Amino acid sequence: MSKYLILLVEIKDREFDAKLLLANYAVSFGYKVIVGEKDKLLQLIFANLLPPGIVYDKSIQGSSFKVIKKIKEAGNRLVSIDEEAVAILEKEIYIKERYSEDTIKASDMIFTWGENHYEMVVEAFPKYKDKVFIAGNVRVDTTRDPYRSIFLKHAEKIVDRYGDFILIPSNFAVVYHKCGGSVLDVIKGEGNINSKEDLRYIENWIKYVSDVYETFRELIVSISNNFPDKTIIFRPHPSDNVSIYKEHFKNLKNVICVYEGNIYPWLLAAKAIIHNGCTTGSEAFLLERNVFSYHKIPDTKYTLLTPNELSIRCETIEQMEDYLKDVFDGKEMKEHREAKVDFALSIFQDYLGNFAYEETVSKLNTIAFESGDVQFNNTGFKLAIIWMQIRSKIKLTVISFFAKFGRVIDVEKANRGKFPLTSNDEVVQKLDELRRANNKLPEIDVENIMDNCFILSRK
Repeated sequence: MSKYLILLVEIKDREFDAKLLLANYAVSFGYKVIVGEKDKLLQLIFANLLPPGIVYDKSIQGSSFKVIKKIKEAGNRLVSIDEEAVAILEKEIYIKERYSEDTIKASDMIFTWGENHYEMVVEAFPKYKDKVFIAGNVRVDTTRDPYRSIFLKHAEKIVDRYGDFILIPSNFAVVYHKCGGSVLDVIKGEGNINSKEDLRYIENWIKYVSDVYETFRELIVSISNNFPDKTIIFRPHPSDNVSIYKEHFKNLKNVICVYEGNIYPWLLAAKAIIHNGCTTGSEAFLLERNVFSYHKIPDTKYTLLTPNELSIRCETIEQMEDYLKDVFDGKEMKEHREAKVDFALSIFQDYLGNFAYEETVSKLNTIAFESGDVQFNNTGFKLAIIWMQIRSKIKLTVISFFAKFGRVIDVEKANRGKFPLTSNDEVVQKLDELRRANNKLPEIDVENIMDNCFILSRK
């Protein structure tokens, strides 16, 4: 009998490094950890090809209840942390979008990033208070020593390529979605619009983000002209239609669109980061970078609060460019960061305290749950995987075919590219980097059970 922990990863560049750190630590407590692309692992779970275990998901939205129900029916326990919880709108809107009575009830544990997040969830669902815990998010752990050193090495290579640059991360995919048009078609395709009120809310949200993006286009043109010797890197979101941005910025020689790997090395390499309501703003603060939020238009209920609160606010192009001159003259915005420490502590449990992977595994250890082992390298398992992959390719081919003629919305297109093909060697390399940063972590055996899905166990 073994203890299995199954870590579902939606966006590789956002979550995978942190999940590997959590997996590595969990292995030292006797877990066998299955980690990888969420959609593929769910297929394995639903086909009863994985042993029952503790499934750690990235959110428990109401729209996910059918999936959660199937996870539980397969004999698993379910825990989660909302990966979007640092991108909070108004409290009531956030709770409605990210949780439901049904998904909370079906969960065994709900982890929160910190005190503020915990209080929001408990206030909304008081009778399930005993299921909710402050653990922090392992993504925050990786911004701290000793793990930050891993990203610093990659940051040096980025600086060698681009020199001094300004990083502008996109959170505009709701306007220019890779499925074509705005995210409205995707939401309709997923069946998540239940009323005229829902439709009106989403339409207004898209309009607001579109207006913000236009102010950023104006800002980028000005910075490009006034700082001609500096590079501006516009980093698309995984769901963005990148061709739109390339078209918009094609006449600006010092503006480039680049999306490569985990964003942490890029934040460490950048001289300044400019955003509006982007999770990256919070991550830049945690990495002690010069981070600014740009607000030419007034904030609304669609403005994401936490990343902006942790950033230096600028409301005009002139104000933003004055700050950039200070940054390129070598000034660090330490006073701002020091003034935000108390706020950061209320948002991130593991900003200064215990690591989130320690708190998380400590709570998981209270779940008494074991299951029989599975041989992932036997002929029967391999044949089942091959058949599952064939069915998946047929489904995607059919959907893509009809999407060309406007008969269906290819909502799966949004997911393709979120988790690029990952080799066994890449996982081994990432685990080796973690162990070099912290030699107390155990040595790990890695087995590839299918594309982008791996099982980790102690050597």
